[in-house]
Amino acid sequence: MLGDFRAGLGRIGRLDLLDAVGDKAMVHFAALDPVDLTDTVLSRHCRTLVQIGEIRLDQSRHSDALASFESAHRRATNLVERQPRNADFLFERAQTEYWLGVVAREQGNLGLAHAWLSRYRDSAVALAGLERPTERATSERLYGVHNLAVLEFDWGNLAAARAGFLAKQEQLASAVAARPADLDLASELDESGIWLSRVDEADGLYASALERRQGCLARVEALWAVDT
Repeated sequence: MLGDFRAGLGRIGRLDLLDAVGDKAMVHFAALDPVDLTDTVLSRHCRTLVQIGEIRLDQSRHSDALASFESAHRRATNLVERQPRNADFLFERAQTEYWLGVVAREQGNLGLAHAWLSRYRDSAVALAGLERPTERATSERLYGVHNLAVLEFDWGNLAAARAGFLAKQEQLASAVAARPADLDLASELDESGIWLSRVDEADGLYASALERRQGCLARVEALWAVDT
């Protein structure tokens, strides 16, 4: 429910209307012991807390967002401990790890961001082990590689960033070959190409950066032609 309202209110710049709902939900959840809740209720709480955290992050309320994501992570961890082979619960925990990494990065704590996003990547790998090559598992693994490559770029570790984005492209090539009509995968391929061009540019490899961007543009134009 919060997610539905967030999308609409975000478009008109009125996320503040959800503040009272989010605050009341946080107080209510804080009064409950996750151990006493059923899996269904705990999972619902986890998703709601992540949505509240996203709203707080959109409002640049980093401390409040952090509190929401930490609360969601505790609940998701509890769910995974109860049912370690439940892919949905593992996915929910992965989302909390991702958002905790995002908050840390936005606060400039790249070390903590790396720790959380490494845990997110590991959860994505574990999810793929449970689900095999589902679209969800494939996407999460790709995001796991991408996020850490971005952090290496933030640090100025260009060789490590390049290796990460190239690894993502290699995984993407296999996924695109299996699902050639998936436009989202094709878009991800272009995004990794743009990031590689940024790495090349930062490294002074301007000809390579230009070639990569021209390649991305050609692919986008080809997709546009097919789609229209």
